[in-house]
Amino acid sequence: MATRPTKAGATSMDPSASDAALTERVAWLARVTRGASEFADSEDDFARRMEIHSIFVDGETVEAWESGARPITAAVLQAYETVLGFPSGRLTGPCTAFSRLLVGHGLEPPRVLPAPEARRELDRLADLIRNGFPTGRDWMSLAHLITQPEGAMLPGFLEREWLYQLIDEMSRSTGEPYLTRTEALSRLMGHELQAQRLVALVRDRVHEAGAQAIVDVLAVWGAGRDLASVDAAIALLVEDDEAVRAGAGAALVGRMYAGSFPAWQQQRLKAALELLSTRAPASLSSEEITLGTHLAPELGIELAKSAGRSVSAPGSDEAPPIEAFLRTVSQQVDLDADPVLADLLREAFGSPAPAYRTRATLMIAASPMAPVVARVCLALHRDHTDAALSRGAGLMVGNLATHLTQEDLLELLALKEPRRSAHALVGLAHSYGVPDHIDLEPYILEPQISRQALYAAGMSQHPVLARLDQIAETPAAVRQTARWWIDHGGRVWDSEPA
Repeated sequence: MATRPTKAGATSMDPSASDAALTERVAWLARVTRGASEFADSEDDFARRMEIHSIFVDGETVEAWESGARPITAAVLQAYETVLGFPSGRLTGPCTAFSRLLVGHGLEPPRVLPAPEARRELDRLADLIRNGFPTGRDWMSLAHLITQPEGAMLPGFLEREWLYQLIDEMSRSTGEPYLTRTEALSRLMGHELQAQRLVALVRDRVHEAGAQAIVDVLAVWGAGRDLASVDAAIALLVEDDEAVRAGAGAALVGRMYAGSFPAWQQQRLKAALELLSTRAPASLSSEEITLGTHLAPELGIELAKSAGRSVSAPGSDEAPPIEAFLRTVSQQVDLDADPVLADLLREAFGSPAPAYRTRATLMIAASPMAPVVARVCLALHRDHTDAALSRGAGLMVGNLATHLTQEDLLELLALKEPRRSAHALVGLAHSYGVPDHIDLEPYILEPQISRQALYAAGMSQHPVLARLDQIAETPAAVRQTARWWIDHGGRVWDSEPA
């Protein structure tokens, strides 16, 4: 059963509430994007333009879609993208991602092709994958083919090779390419046989020498319904690697929110968390504390105290950083007049579930409100003295970076404060890339931000990667990660970058 975080960070188990929330958010994104276009004043003109894409409706239907009175399908959203001149996935990507979170399946219904058509489509996809140029939509098509009844049967070695490539591309993508590949993997995780294969492939992938983007890879398990991925994630919680633990925690939070977590596995999880609280209390992550809170409020408080974090009483609505954040945004945008945006901002800034934070931020990023929100986040992160408020805004900067300038991010990096440099590096990795003339070596050799600096270098295919082998003081782990990025390549695009 799908769930939805509430204001206080609890969850609603009412599926009708989740359906309503999805319809509301999809309608909002369609409404505000058309409202910022040349068709803002005429639903009828927009409806006539959609006829080119074989969608025959009138202005009243457009109004019904955008008010939430009538659900919007994936085909309609794709037509919106084309008419408004957006790249494929700009609207469908975030809406499909929220559909997966809120109601347990993608926005696009399962597609079943007759055998001859399925064969032709598989041949097309094989040619694309073999030449290394599949898009997120192509990967989604493959997921449909494999999971449909009597789906495409591939030789075992080829299926493993293709699924590995999909996992790898997802881990090196952002924005629409990231969301469409994540949806393909989520669809596969809902299929019993494919879930088994993805559990094994993901486990191997995150343990590769020097591998990065581990959190996103492991979080894919959160879309499954199987028991094996939960067991595997619990086992990884007690590993020493912080990124592995964070990814396992993200997957488990996803499963906990989806309500697919039997009691006996909850007991195993509780035992693992209690072990962590005694063995390495200072390293407890926010995901692990969230899991403890969902198992038992008193356990969450105990874990937070062990980690030296401040805690609120169970059920408390107090969240000062979130409220301060919303007050700051409301100085630029009338949030009282836009409750959907207010809800998205609340989730993007403070949801205890990583998937909700990312999806909410990416939906905002697809909207006309993104430039304003991005600049507010940048200012709060750069200038505010409250550590929690600055950190929350900084996390959002990474997924809103395309709505800032490269100069904005380079100025943030130039402050040479580790906390701010880390978010500047992630923002550059997700937008313009790090220019070749920027010396990344000092950042890579700074332990506090080495991980983010290597990620930015790898996504940008920065020349520093090749130089690291020649630096005597380069730690072995850093050298391994540089080699991993050289072998795997940089950021994945579905079209040529602007």
